[in-house]
Amino acid sequence: MGTIFILAGSMLGFVTAVFLVGFGNLSLLAGLAIWIASGPVAALLFATVIMPLSRAVHHAEPTRHLA
Repeated sequence: MGTIFILAGSMLGFVTAVFLVGFGNLSLLAGLAIWIASGPVAALLFATVIMPLSRAVHHAEPTRHLA
């Protein structure tokens, strides 16, 4: 699940960089920096936000003890 989240973040960074560089709002170097930084930022968001939320939701389910 984390790999998919990181790849999606990197793709979002790539698309954002392409549009911003294509429209002339950023230089090519700044667009490359956005694309490179989007992967680690997505990983950090996954580790600090998504994982704890998924664990909290998972532990909030009623437990089923079959005896």
